[in-house]
Amino acid sequence: MNVIEVRGLCKKFGQVNVLRGLDMTVEQGQVYGFLGRNGAGKSTTLKILVGILTCGSGTVELFGQSMSGKKTDLRARIGYVAQEQNFYGWMAPKDLGAFVRGFYPNWDDELYHKLLSSMDLPRDRKVETFSGGMLAKQGLAMALAHNPPLLVLDEPTAGLDPVARREFLQMVLEQKQTRGTTI
Repeated sequence: MNVIEVRGLCKKFGQVNVLRGLDMTVEQGQVYGFLGRNGAGKSTTLKILVGILTCGSGTVELFGQSMSGKKTDLRARIGYVAQEQNFYGWMAPKDLGAFVRGFYPNWDDELYHKLLSSMDLPRDRKVETFSGGMLAKQGLAMALAHNPPLLVLDEPTAGLDPVARREFLQMVLEQKQTRGTTI
C-alpha cells in the first residue's frame, strides 16, 4: 500500500514556481529520503503533505485518501518534526504533552512519558532553557506519542552535534523497527 502518493504537484509563491509537476510515491514501511538543493521545495512539499500548506495544483493522497480540504483525520495519523522547533517556551514537557494530546485521538500519555525518560528530557523544566538537541528530542517525543503510522521529518537534526544527531536518528530507526512506521 502507498502511504504517500503525489502526482503533478505544483506550488507558487507569488511569481516564483517552487514546485513544478512533482511525482512521488512512498510505500508503507519505507524510509524515504527527500534530497535536493536549498530552495528546491523540499520543506514546501513536506508542509503540503502534513497539511500546513495547500498545493497550487496536482494531487496529494495519504493512506489512499485525498489531502484536499480539511482532513483532520489524516493529519492525526502523521507525526511531524520540523527543522526548527517552536514551542511555548514557558511550558515544560509535561505541559506541552497535556496541551497537544487534545489534538490526537490516539495520544498515549504513558508512551509520551516513556519517550521523555528515554531521551533524558526533564518533565518539569521550561523548554526555553533546552538546547537545540533537547528541543529536537522534545519534538520527536511529541510526534511519536500518538503512534503515527507516518513520521515526516524536515531536517530536524540540522545544527545538532554529532552525538545528538546519532541519538535522534537511532530513536527514529527504532520506530521503524518496532512499529513499522513509514518515515
